Amino acid sequence: IVLPYERILLDVLSRAVERGEADPRRVNRRVASVGPRMVVADSMQKGAVDAADVEAIITEVLLPLAASRA
Repeated sequence: IVLPYERILLDVLSRAVERGEADPRRVNRRVASVGPRMVVADSMQKGAVDAADVEAIITEVLLPLAASRA
């Protein structure tokens, strides 16, 4: 379930590195897997995940994990 989304996110995060928006030291499979795993966990806990949940995971967890530190 997670692996296809992990690959997509790793590609997206790699492009963010190219644009200077993400720290290359922070972009790896483990970081890319956090978002999809949280969606799975939330869906198991709540029964469903909506767009607001996904947005919160991205903005509150995934982006800060990969962010470039100035």
